[in-house]
Amino acid sequence: THCFFVSERSKQNTQKALAVSLHNSSIIRNPVNMPDISALPFPPFQKGVVQLAMVGNLLVMHKGQDTMLQTLAQPTWKLLPWHLNVYGQGMDQPYLEQLAAMYGIAEKISFHGRVADIRQLWSQNHLLLMPSVMEGMPLAVVEAMLCGRPVLATDVGGHTEWITDNVEGFIAAAASVQCLSDALQRAWQRQHEWARMGQMAHEKATHLYDPHPGQTLLTQLETIVAAKPSK
Repeated sequence: THCFFVSERSKQNTQKALAVSLHNSSIIRNPVNMPDISALPFPPFQKGVVQLAMVGNLLVMHKGQDTMLQTLAQPTWKLLPWHLNVYGQGMDQPYLEQLAAMYGIAEKISFHGRVADIRQLWSQNHLLLMPSVMEGMPLAVVEAMLCGRPVLATDVGGHTEWITDNVEGFIAAAASVQCLSDALQRAWQRQHEWARMGQMAHEKATHLYDPHPGQTLLTQLETIVAAKPSK
């Protein structure tokens, strides 16, 4: 038996759940559907407004968007010059829209639905927010980094395998208001460094991503089958 995972953290979590050491296992990167992986120019802060983005399925039990809205609704953040662009679809969109209205920040949030052109998305945004409760290794993080954008993410899944805290982005210890606010505060204080951090994110992602994960998987499967003793 051979197991494949999209991140080392996923492997560790599985071993813990099963109480079994999975020695016969490998990490296979998720496929990136971006023919052009060059870094995009960092957009200016128009009228001083920071363009934040959340990209992914609108499912709060997985992606934690509700906690991010609660964080941005705190007095510390509510009056600051930011706009949150939410990309994706999912069953929790009506709930998130109601939550934004309840918190009094609806005018600072735009729901764009599913967007096919990832590079166009990142030509207009400065920082990815990924407040996930659980993850494997989200493509949204890889795509943002390949486009040259820093990422603020929770310490789940493979996030810390791609993002070094305060280098290519910012790591929140957990998907809580306190932890997200702490990470956001550190990020906000370093806005002048985001373009440089985005360049480092691009370099890191270019090094880590696999341009041909399907071929990598096939090669490993062929190796495993070839090494299997014949009956």
